[in-house]
This record gives sequence, structure tokens and C-alpha cells, in this order.
Amino acid sequence: MNSRIVWLDALKGFGIIFIMMSHLYFFPTPISLGYGFIPLFFIAAGLTYKPKPFLAEIKQKSKRLLIPYFFYSIIIVLLCLAINYVFHKELTIGKDLFGILYARVCTEYPYIAGKTSLIMGDNQPLWFLPCMFVVYLYLAAYHALKEKQLFVAVVATLTLSIQNLPYQLPWSIDLALMSVLFLLLGYRFKEQIFRFITTSGFNTKNKVIDILCSVTLLMISFGGYYVLTSFNGSCNMSVRNYGALGLYSLPIFFLVGCLYTYIIAKICALLETTWFIKVIAYIGSQSLRLMCIHMFLAYEIFSRIPGHELIDEHLLPFVYIGLVIAVNWMINLILNKLSRFGDICKYI
Repeated sequence: MNSRIVWLDALKGFGIIFIMMSHLYFFPTPISLGYGFIPLFFIAAGLTYKPKPFLAEIKQKSKRLLIPYFFYSIIIVLLCLAINYVFHKELTIGKDLFGILYARVCTEYPYIAGKTSLIMGDNQPLWFLPCMFVVYLYLAAYHALKEKQLFVAVVATLTLSIQNLPYQLPWSIDLALMSVLFLLLGYRFKEQIFRFITTSGFNTKNKVIDILCSVTLLMISFGGYYVLTSFNGSCNMSVRNYGALGLYSLPIFFLVGCLYTYIIAKICALLETTWFIKVIAYIGSQSLRLMCIHMFLAYEIFSRIPGHELIDEHLLPFVYIGLVIAVNWMINLILNKLSRFGDICKYI
């Protein structure tokens, strides 16, 4: 898998677009698009994962995940401090530094919007990067054990056992337990998943029947997604909120994440040759940096542009997202120019 896979990049493209939309508090349909966009990234990572020796794995993932985490977190915090000082004459940095080191949106569980104290500001979306790093540490333990099923059973049991812990653990040590299950799903069943995404999965030799099977399975998956999300309610994985049904929400959330990923991936595969999906695939190839910069740009820069309030509130999020993508493109140009000064530009 050295060459990029269009439908897989497009899958991540839709994922990051929905993440940006969720942080701008706007979704265009009555069926929430926000119940599975984080699991999507873990499953996608599993589909392209290739095991390496432990030290080589840690070195590579440190570069790909921790360098951008600390780089963008520090830059965003410093810029927010400067903006806050200019507009409000306030200068506090203690909580922001703690948030960077703790790498969580908040420390309390359960999270209650408007009441729970946050320890991360416009760098909130970056919690995902240390979480993914911890997932790869868990994955190293998985490969070190002979009893693979035992590892999965222990992780699933721990996920349930610590759900009501009154604290959010640093570096998403708790969230990474659920997350590694998603990644393992993609990794262990990648051949089957690729077959069901790129074909009907039923090995039919008739193209018409193949399409009908794909559409039928897609409709069944969408129906299951709708029913499960209707019962389970809203969720927010970043603060360990998997739904409204207590411990029952955890297996439901896992199923929802799988169905969500399949639905989006299948649509991307069916439309893979269209220009629209190719544009989304480009966005997906930039998803890591877009994850890092979109909230800061939207709330601290674009929202301060004179006249932005004149834009229709339903259109405004799409304008912001377009501007974030444009800024990301300019960052790419700058980093390409600076690449001759060191490899670090590849990771930011």
C-alpha cells in the first residue's frame, strides 16, 4: 500500500470535515454525522498498519504524532495568549501548559458542557494525537503476546471497568483502550474490509447483482446506524462519553463506529472516480494538520474578520472550513520551501 488509496483518503476527508463541522456546532441533517468520525480514523489506521520492531515503531510514531502535537499546541497557546493580551489585557499560561502536558480536554468525568472546567483551549482537537500514540503502545503489547484473544478480552474488560472513573486519564490512557479495539478491527480484518468496501463482498460474477448487493448492505447498515444512534443518544469520545445508556453504550458505540466507517467508506468507493471524491481525498491526505489548526483559525482569526457576521449562519461553517483548507495549502507551500533545512518539516 505504498500508493495512496483514493477511497481511504476520502474516508478520512469526510471524517475531518465532520470534525470541523462539529467544532463549529453545525450539522446539516437530522441524523447526526458526529457519532463515528473519531472511530473512523482508528479503523482507517488499522487498514494501513504494518507492524515494526518496537523501537522503530516508537521512533516513527513519535515523529508523526508527537512532533506535530507539541509544535501546534505550543504555537496555538502562545498565539492565543498574545491575542488575549491584545484584546483583554489578560495573560495566564499555567492552565494551558498543564493542558499540553496532560493532553486532555478536561480532567473530570463526567464532562458537563458549560460546567466542567477545560484545561485545553483552541488546541482541544489535538488530544487525538497523544491518544493515537498510546494506542500504538498498546498495539506493541498486543504483538508481544502469544494469546491475542486474551489481549482483546483484557482490553474490553478494562474499558468497561474504568468507564465510571471520576477522572479523565492523561494522554487518553483510558480512551486508547476503546481506540485500540477499533484499530485492531481494521488491522485483523483488513482483507475482508477491503473486499466489502471495493466490491459487494459476496463474490458475485454479475455486475448488476454486485451493485444491488452493495446498495442493499449499505441501506441495512444505515438503518442499523439510525436505530442504534437513536437509542444511544449523542456522544463525545474526547471526554469518554459513549452515549446515554451507561455501560450498555460502550458496545453500542463500537457498533456505531463500525457502521459509520463502513457507510462512509462504501460511498467513497462507489464514487471513487468522481472529481468530488478526489477533492475529498485530498482533504483527507491533509487531515492531521487540519485537525491541529482548524479550531484556532476559526475562533481566533476568522471570527474576528470584519463582516463575517453578515454571512448566513448555515453557510458560515463551510466558509470557515474552506478558509482553513486554504491556509493549510499555504502552509504546505511554505514547508515545501523549508524542507531542505531538515526533515522536521515533513512532520508538521
